[in-house]
Amino acid sequence: MKYYRLMTALPTIPEEVTPLAVPVAEIVAQILEEVGGTHRELIDALLWQIDAANAESILLGKDIFDPRGTLTREDFDTRLNLPPFIDEVFRSTETSGQPQVAVQLIWESYYNALIALAEKHSSRFLRGFVQFETGLRNAIARKRAEALSLDADAAQVLGGADALFYGQLVLRAQEAEDPEAREMILDRERLALYQELEGIDPFTIDALLAFVASALVLDSWRLSKDADPEKMLEVFA
Repeated sequence: MKYYRLMTALPTIPEEVTPLAVPVAEIVAQILEEVGGTHRELIDALLWQIDAANAESILLGKDIFDPRGTLTREDFDTRLNLPPFIDEVFRSTETSGQPQVAVQLIWESYYNALIALAEKHSSRFLRGFVQFETGLRNAIARKRAEALSLDADAAQVLGGADALFYGQLVLRAQEAEDPEAREMILDRERLALYQELEGIDPFTIDALLAFVASALVLDSWRLSKDADPEKMLEVFA
């Protein structure tokens, strides 16, 4: 399916890392008015990263909630309508009293869910997205573990190839002068990858997924009262 009218109606992704003129919640609402079926499932899968972050905050006892995901606070409070990758971890007795273990399982389950969807729907974008995010997450986790003299292997999630590339990216970001500059370097890499993964046809579902992923990255720089400055800016120990 082609999305000519929708893609031309959406804001242009800026060349610099800066918030879009329109909040991402409004953009997503516009997209979901026209996207249904399996493609809606793929859009939701990208928004699950926010749900996973909210699940992490809940598990760690933080009073921070990002409303841009697919789930409300009430969904978490009632444990209703949770995606299986979150529901299974919340219900697991094996992680009871071990929030850090549960957090790692949430993210690992999230990436596995995306891989399954990427294979199911032959999504080139989603495959590349998962590889980048798992690889980068593992590289940052390894750097944190080394700085804190912890077990680096225990901090890894499954997946993510080309560890050397991500390790070098983290080292390059680490040389930046402050946490915000570090995050800026990583987000520029994200946006460059998303542009590459959208493919040569700017009106396909992969192009639309690339737009949504880019919009989410850019919108993260729109600070609000619910933002967690430590979570957003300090990516290294």
